[in-house]
Amino acid sequence: MSSDIRTMPEGFGGVAYKDITNIHPLAAGAVVILGIAMLSVPRRLSIVPMMIIVCLIPAVQKISILGMDFNLLRIMVLFGVTRLLLRSEYAEFTWKPIDTALVIWAISSMVVFSMQQGSSSAMINRLGFGFDAFGMYFVFRSLIRDWDDIEYLVLGLIII
Repeated sequence: MSSDIRTMPEGFGGVAYKDITNIHPLAAGAVVILGIAMLSVPRRLSIVPMMIIVCLIPAVQKISILGMDFNLLRIMVLFGVTRLLLRSEYAEFTWKPIDTALVIWAISSMVVFSMQQGSSSAMINRLGFGFDAFGMYFVFRSLIRDWDDIEYLVLGLIII
């Protein structure tokens, strides 16, 4: 079966779920509670709420606004960026060569895929991909600063 959304039958993650808000009340409550937790817990624990969403909530849980899909992970990235801005936790971020590599990779991936597919929906899809890539990467890069932060992250993953 092709992975192209235009040829996928309804009910297999294709056209049936395009531009449709699909969110269970428990998932909506979880993202609100975990988002507030991400904003309020100490920095060393702030990644754990995002990891809970990644591990326990299916990606099909999403909100669609004007043809753009916001899965719960993207909403958590917004909470993470909000945290960085409210607490100025981005201030200690220093640009490294790996950051340049990520930016080049993400932009080239977005451009190449969009050119291959040649459609506006492919461009919208890749913009979402870019938001995920940049957002997750820079939130994690800003919040994980030393080995103690990694130990808390691993401990959180073990508990999850």
